[in-house]
Amino acid sequence: MKTHTLAPEFRANLKRLLQGFAEHCEISEWLSGRIEQPIYFHGLKFGAPVFTFDGPRLDDAPRRTIGLLGHNTAAGTLASDIVLQLIEVATLRPELAAGQSLRLLPVSDPVTLELGEDAPDLVDWPVLNFLHDEFRASAADGLIEIRAGRSATLRLGGTADIALYQVLASTVTADLRGLPVRADMADLALSTGLERWHLKVEVPLGWLQSGDILAVSRFLGRVLETHAHLAAACVPAHAHSRA
Repeated sequence: MKTHTLAPEFRANLKRLLQGFAEHCEISEWLSGRIEQPIYFHGLKFGAPVFTFDGPRLDDAPRRTIGLLGHNTAAGTLASDIVLQLIEVATLRPELAAGQSLRLLPVSDPVTLELGEDAPDLVDWPVLNFLHDEFRASAADGLIEIRAGRSATLRLGGTADIALYQVLASTVTADLRGLPVRADMADLALSTGLERWHLKVEVPLGWLQSGDILAVSRFLGRVLETHAHLAAACVPAHAHSRA
């Protein structure tokens, strides 16, 4: 894993959270990772590693680029843990990322990860916003943002193309497969199909058990896998030949 050198005293939590995934990069044929945008806060260097998981190709179609962004806060790393668990699931089942290049930013705020409650409110910090905007821009075909929230259920918002909307609707109405409660799609809108789809996932703050985190990551994995196959089936054959 290629990284820029960070101040050791300000990377302890990052190292503890990501060490195993850095080791995965050394042995996995699918996974790689690096710090693309080191950021400076009061003269100290912090890093937000981006992982890339290149799934098996579907026929001759080019891979679609999907971004997953986990928003950690001073209160915890639930969203980050879900993104990292999805990497674990994909490592065991690479086919869930078939036809896709997953770009994953598990830690949206490395400063708060290290400083915890002592970190200032960086929501409007231009440097951090630039990091997020650059990452979002790199996900050309779809974006999933995960946050912890106060809702009692898993909430799905944002926009979805027709294929993703169908996948989510069928997955949500099927058996729960480990989710404590059924997901809520009330805030999800159907996009025009011209812009990139953008799924916003809000996970209840209380879903901290390993089983809950695994269930959400598997849910997202099933959505990604099913959507990839459905989207590929909708691409005309001549489009594959031109790629």
